[in-house]
Amino acid sequence: MGYITGRIGGLFSGYNIQAFVENNTIRGRAGGVLDGNDMQITFNNGIITGRFGGLVSGLTPNCILEGNRLHGRIGGDIVGNDILLDLIGDEIRGRYGGDIIGFDCNLNYFIDSGELKGRLGGDLIGFDVDLKISEVSPLIAAMIACVEYDIYREKHENEYRK
Repeated sequence: MGYITGRIGGLFSGYNIQAFVENNTIRGRAGGVLDGNDMQITFNNGIITGRFGGLVSGLTPNCILEGNRLHGRIGGDIVGNDILLDLIGDEIRGRYGGDIIGFDCNLNYFIDSGELKGRLGGDLIGFDVDLKISEVSPLIAAMIACVEYDIYREKHENEYRK
């Protein structure tokens, strides 16, 4: 059984991630009991589907993993975000969302230790990523990190405007 564990964000803001990988399915939770969401993601023959969050308030991934590239859409056709991630050597680079309302993904994958580390968003407004992964593509783990960062931003957007 594989796993994705760690943190997206700092000590006082962000989400812990605890998920298990078995039979091409990732099941787990990001965040706490009250402020967080479940995830159940399936990946098979390069097709990534499933759900982040609940039936009413949640996001559905519709993505494709082709070699060293993951691309697709998270959410629906109208309310959703495009995602494009590339694994080049040990670096994952890409974008989640559009040119204006979106963020960059700049992560490093350390294959020997199974660590995925780096930054989502910019230097000032963004989150650090510190995950350990096993038995799952680092691109799928990076996709999960991007989605969870976006969910966190949406839930806490009003706090930043105060």
